[in-house]
Amino acid sequence: MRVALRPEPLTRVFHAACTFFVLLVPAAAWGASATVNFGFTGSGSQAAALVAPTEPVSVGTTNAPVYKTVQTSTELDTSNAQQSDTSGSATPTEAPSAAQQAPAKGVPRNGIGVDASLSPDLKIYNIPITHNFNRNFGIQINVPVVTASFDDGSGGIGKHTGLGDVSLTFKLRIGSENRTAALYTLLTAKFASGDADKGLGTGSYDLSLTEKVIKRLGDFRCTLMGGVTQPVNKPTILGSTVEYGTNISYMAAVEHTLAIPELWLGARATGMHSFQTKIDGIGLGNALTTVDVTPELNFYFKRYSAINLGVTIPVYTDYGLPGGSTTRDLSVNVGISTLF
Repeated sequence: MRVALRPEPLTRVFHAACTFFVLLVPAAAWGASATVNFGFTGSGSQAAALVAPTEPVSVGTTNAPVYKTVQTSTELDTSNAQQSDTSGSATPTEAPSAAQQAPAKGVPRNGIGVDASLSPDLKIYNIPITHNFNRNFGIQINVPVVTASFDDGSGGIGKHTGLGDVSLTFKLRIGSENRTAALYTLLTAKFASGDADKGLGTGSYDLSLTEKVIKRLGDFRCTLMGGVTQPVNKPTILGSTVEYGTNISYMAAVEHTLAIPELWLGARATGMHSFQTKIDGIGLGNALTTVDVTPELNFYFKRYSAINLGVTIPVYTDYGLPGGSTTRDLSVNVGISTLF
């Protein structure tokens, strides 16, 4: 009954949360874009709370040629680097030409970056921090700062800014993308560190499992990814108990080097389906389904350092939440990352 009394505020929070979920999960899944720093990308969705979507994201922005988030999301792979199997660890943001000559013992294992996913109503600034224990196993923590816009009730637009939902991802790699295909298994835990009442997080603790395959075909680098996210609690948001549905996401991407080896052009298609969410035990209409297309450009301006620019274009949205909108805005993804 509380939902009926306050449909507009809760609907706005739900939309913001879903968007955040879609953006951050993919990021947590680890991909390869500015947003997807260091090869951390999931299926590419944004973030999920009570709303519609990204990542991974991904921050899902967060998804570039190396491809970053199931939403919320992002992954520690070799990104665009054409690295040989004899190398001691992954080199996610290294330019192809430099990566081929990098000595095994000289490759840095730590990385840091800043990814921004910018749209009129939601801005996510994600800081991915990574560590590769070796070329097959690594971890990444994503720390997002979120600015969410809302109707202040008097015809004006207010904003809330603060910490979003922090996530921790573990990555295991098997195989080589050059000789056969590289298979990545990503396990992500998302924490309810963002204030869900202000639209800065989803209020839920989530577990995500993502599978990612990367294969080189001539001068092209192809990526396929699929993941599932399961909320493990029922948060209270604006006085109502929210039960999020399971979220599945997927991504297909291709990238190719341009006139100079340091410049890569990529395009990816990302989609997600969030099953029915309940508020106070009442189902919120149809599930949320989205499909996005993102053209991206990566420039490796320095060894182990890259800049990414992309635009996420909403192609399809099916969302049956009463009072909700199926209109989603374009988002600009910008990122910079380095290994040390």
